Amino acid sequence: MSATIGIAHAESSVTLYGIFDSGIRYVSSIDGQHSKTYLASGGMNPDEFGIRGTEDLGGGLRAVFDLENQFSGADGSAPPVSTSPQLFGRQAYVGLESDKYGALTFGHQYNAMNILFDYAPIWVDGASPFYVAGDNLALGYRISSSAVYKKSFGPVAIQLDYGFGGQPGSLAKGATAGGSVAYNFESAEIAGAYDQYKSADGASLAQVWTAGGRYAIGKTTLFAGYMHNSNSGQNNQRRDLYFGGAQYSVTPAFLLSGGYFYYQQSSCSGTCTAGQTVASGNGGGQIFGISGGGGAGHANILALSANYFLSKRTALYAEVDTYRLRGGAARDQVYYWTGTDNPNMTSLNQYTALIGLTHHF
Repeated sequence: MSATIGIAHAESSVTLYGIFDSGIRYVSSIDGQHSKTYLASGGMNPDEFGIRGTEDLGGGLRAVFDLENQFSGADGSAPPVSTSPQLFGRQAYVGLESDKYGALTFGHQYNAMNILFDYAPIWVDGASPFYVAGDNLALGYRISSSAVYKKSFGPVAIQLDYGFGGQPGSLAKGATAGGSVAYNFESAEIAGAYDQYKSADGASLAQVWTAGGRYAIGKTTLFAGYMHNSNSGQNNQRRDLYFGGAQYSVTPAFLLSGGYFYYQQSSCSGTCTAGQTVASGNGGGQIFGISGGGGAGHANILALSANYFLSKRTALYAEVDTYRLRGGAARDQVYYWTGTDNPNMTSLNQYTALIGLTHHF
C-alpha cells in the first residue's frame, strides 16, 4: 500500500550544474625558498558540481533547494571546504521563494560578504589576492545552520543572514549575523556588506565589512573596493585590503582583466599563534585568525589575466601575478600555503603563472 502527496498541475525541475577547471601553475617561491610547478585543480574557478531544483507551488510561490560540493579535478577527491569533511561543503539549503516577498532559505549557505565578487576586478581560485590572510576577510564565505533572506526592490537587492550558534543558554555565542545591499543603475553598481561572528565560548568576536562598485564605459569596466576584518576579545588584530582594476573586452570572445591590491595587517595581541583558529558554534565553520601569528605586515599584489571564450561555456585562460609581502604578511602567507611557520620569514617575493581550461556545465 502506498500514498502520495501532491498538488495538481505543480511543475518542478532539477538541474545538474558545475564547473571543471584545470590548469598548470608555476609558483616561484612557495615556501620562501623553493619553486613549485603543479596541476592546479581549480585554476581561475573552483572545481564544483551541484544539484538545484524548484517546484512551482502556485500563486508565485516556489520551493527551492541547492546541493553543491567542491572536488579536485587533479585526483578526484572531495576536499573539505571548512574545518571538517562535508558532502556538500559549498552549499546545502532548502526554502521558499516568492516573486512578491523574496526568498527565505535554511541550511549551509553563502554569507553576505560574497557581494565582493560583484566588484572584484580579477579572481584566481586558490591563488587569489583575497587569500592573503587566509579566508579572514570574508569569514570563510559561508554560514552553517543559517537562515538567509533575499529580496530585490527594483534596482536595490538585499540579503540578511543569521547563523544559529547552538550554544546552551546563549543566542549570541557561536552565532553569525549580517547583511548586504547592492544598488544597480544602468552600467554601474555600488554595494556593501557586513557580517560578524562570535566564538562558541563567547570570548572572541570577528567583524568584517566591505564596500565597492563597478562602472562600465563602452568595452571597459572599472572596479574598486575595500575589505576590513577585525578580531577582538582573546585575540586582537585587524586586516585591510584595498583594491582596484579593470576589464576590457577586446572582442566578444577575448577578455583582459587586471587588478592591483594593497593589503595590511596589524600585530596580533593576546594568545596569537600561527594557525590560530577560534572555536565555532553551529553557525560557525568560518575560518578566521588562520594565519594570525606573523605580526604587523603588508603586501602589494598585481594580477593580470586573459580569457578566450571558445563558447559560452568553455574558455582558455592565462594568468600572471606578483606578490611583494613584508613583515608578518610574508610569514602568514607561507604558513597558509605550506602549514609550516618560519619565524624568520620577514620578506617574500612571489611570482605565479597559470594556463588552463575551464568548462561550465
